[in-house]
Parts: sequence; structure tokens; C-alpha cells
Amino acid sequence: PTVLDKYEYTKYRTRNPFVLKLINGFYKKISLIVRDLNCQSILDAGCGDGETLIRLKRCLPDNVAAFDINKGQIDDARNRLPDVKIETQDIYQLPYDDNSFDLILCLEVLEHLKNPSSALKEIARGTSKYLIVSVPSEPFFMLGNLMRGKNILQCGNDQAHVNHWNKRTFHKFLSEEVNVNKITTSFPWLIALCGKKFYIEV
Repeated sequence: PTVLDKYEYTKYRTRNPFVLKLINGFYKKISLIVRDLNCQSILDAGCGDGETLIRLKRCLPDNVAAFDINKGQIDDARNRLPDVKIETQDIYQLPYDDNSFDLILCLEVLEHLKNPSSALKEIARGTSKYLIVSVPSEPFFMLGNLMRGKNILQCGNDQAHVNHWNKRTFHKFLSEEVNVNKITTSFPWLIALCGKKFYIEV
């Protein structure tokens, strides 16, 4: 398996109670945001093994789809979520029409991508209303890793993370393609609720 495979498969299977508490807090905050939006169609962009949709099950509409580029994780996700349409897709070239979903989730994905701007542009194209995007909050994510003795030789950086943002730089990055409604923190992650940016030609 690749570095990303290992990262995703072990992320939610830790026995560390502190890390579990952080993950649970993260999903609680995401759930509250999704519930309040009351969207009728949702796409999970970069769904991994389906953990997000499992966690958010109570606040999801009937029209839910998901994709990932990793076939191994797609197989896991399909086994866990047999009623959800889950496909193998490249985030840079999605097969969906413009404005296909009320809400697109893109959680813990962009930090792994060589061209996050292109990915953001593509998922922004696919939503008609909202995006929820999350990334590690730096330098706190790396400091947290160091404090628990993880990735010490990389100064706490996860091997699969090729992009790093703090609240200010993440807002600037997102603003290129979407309206940033708010950015909140669920330590050690940043969570952004974004709205569709409509361009008006004069």
C-alpha cells in the first residue's frame, strides 16, 4: 500500500483516547454544520473507506454519492455503505455536471494533493450551494504529532501531507474559487463552510 493508504486506514483505528476525542469532536462539528444546511444532495469528495458518511449518517439526505481515487478504500467503503453510490474518480476531472450537488464535502483531502487549486476549482464547479472543506491547522497539527512522538524525523509532518495551511492562508487559498462563509477550528483541524461563487459578466 501507498503512504496515503496506510495513513487513511490507521487514522480512525487508533487506541489513543486523546486522539479519539479529537476525531469525535471534529465529526461532531461537521455534523452540526451539515444538519443546519438541510441540503437535499451531498457528494463526499475523497471519501476514503467511508468513515465520514458513517459518522454523518443521521444528518444525511437520501441523495448521497461519494468517490475516491483509491480502489482499495472504495471497496471498503462500498462494503460499509451498500446503499450509497461510490465510484472511483479523479478529483481533478469529475464526471458530474455543473451544480450537481447542494453540498460537497472535501475533508482531509487537499493537504495530500499536488495541485489543490485545481481540485478546489473542480469541486466548486460541482456544487450548487455549499462546500465544507477541512485541512490540518498548522503548525498545531505537526506540533501535536511531535508531542505524541509521531513523525519526529519529519518535524511532526505527516509523510502524505504536501500542503500546509493556517487559518489566514487557508482563507486566502479558498477565496480564489469560493465565498468563505466561516472558518472554524476543531483542534487540530480547520473547517471551512464555503458558498458558491457566482461570476457575473458585465
